[in-house]
Amino acid sequence: MIISFSVFGQKQNTALKDSAYVIVAEIKIVGNKTTKPEIIRRELLFHKGDTILLNQLDRIIETSENNVFNTALFVENKINVAYINDKYVQFIVFVKERWYLWPGIIFKIEDTNFNTWWLTKDWQRLNYGFFVRHDNFRGRKEKLALIVQNGYTEQFGIMYDKPYINKSKTIGAGASFNYLRNHQITINTNGNKRVFYREFPEYPFKEVKAEMDVTYRPKINNRHNVKVEYLDILVSDSVILSNPRYLSPNLTTRFMGLHYYYKSDFRDNQNYPLRGYYFDIEAGWHGFGLWKNNIKNGFLLSQIKYFLPLNERFFFSQGFRTKVTFNNPGYYFLSSLGYGNIVVRGYEYYVITGQHYGLFKSQLRYNIIKPSKVSLPLKFLDKFSTIPYAFYVGLYFDNGYVWDNGMMNNSLANQWLYGGGISIDFVTYYDFVLRTEFSINKQNEKGIYLHFVAPI
Repeated sequence: MIISFSVFGQKQNTALKDSAYVIVAEIKIVGNKTTKPEIIRRELLFHKGDTILLNQLDRIIETSENNVFNTALFVENKINVAYINDKYVQFIVFVKERWYLWPGIIFKIEDTNFNTWWLTKDWQRLNYGFFVRHDNFRGRKEKLALIVQNGYTEQFGIMYDKPYINKSKTIGAGASFNYLRNHQITINTNGNKRVFYREFPEYPFKEVKAEMDVTYRPKINNRHNVKVEYLDILVSDSVILSNPRYLSPNLTTRFMGLHYYYKSDFRDNQNYPLRGYYFDIEAGWHGFGLWKNNIKNGFLLSQIKYFLPLNERFFFSQGFRTKVTFNNPGYYFLSSLGYGNIVVRGYEYYVITGQHYGLFKSQLRYNIIKPSKVSLPLKFLDKFSTIPYAFYVGLYFDNGYVWDNGMMNNSLANQWLYGGGISIDFVTYYDFVLRTEFSINKQNEKGIYLHFVAPI
């Protein structure tokens, strides 16, 4: 007879408490209609035949639940344990799968962030088209995507990624191809604002990019990636006349790039982490002398993040990000604060460009509405019938610095910038986050800003 119950919050039998360890007799997976069982087992910290100390059991199950959820394949999951006798146990992994096939319409803003676009509401800076994406192709966590896009950036792209190509599931590979062209591009930064150049009906910028990469994941939380890329870029002579250091003196530039990336991720939730730490580092070099051009430059990019729960309601987080470039690259390769989440909050309307930057972020959050779920009567759309949600209010303070050797006319470069404020975060399913923030920066400028990713 097997007696099944959840490990969390349950009192174990007195006889079991006296046992120092248990042995995994079986692992049962329930709810995986599409996903292959081996994809789920790869994320577990226990395997059939393992011996587990009882005082480590809760931690192993909780970490395994987080690992399974962070695959982004499931709306929710839970791991229960069933005791067969005082030594042998059966683990039962319950999962509820996401929707994996996404044919849809593209309608997105191409700007530094939503707040910048909202200032002008320039509809010419919108992209539209269609895409087809499968996030769990063949049930093996493979990703396959096709995009056909018009608007501000005209693009055709295809991508395939296979996370595991060997039996031990430690090596993966992927490839992608993209062709894009623009009537308008950013060719410089002046006065902490972007300088645009536009041609019509001609295209002042065209790019062909092909990539191949190999990933090595020896452990669940660590991965290495090596990527080889080929780029062929064509810019108009007017772009070079406007900014001779945009790319190179040549109108056509082709080069190979080589990138190495390492990541160590121990966050409880990659979408909106509250506990754990994260570290990554990437090194890249462009140009190996295969073609006659002036492209020979490199970069080093790294970030570290730390998340600490102070109690059941209060959470502290801190992050640092830096990028350093080498060999005095052109504007196309330079680093900037002001794009997406790479911003000192309070400076969303600015772009500060230079050769190097450093960015510090810190935040204290209070969980005003604990993670909860609402069930909807959607039998025909079961994957959308459960809506998780949570609300957090927070205080934050950011500071950053951009080093510029005089290439740009930006008053905010070469000085410390800082900003802070209060925020309200709404977190729900399919990795959606809505942050509403009131910020004040060093220049005493105040504003309300919207963001759609976790703050750190």
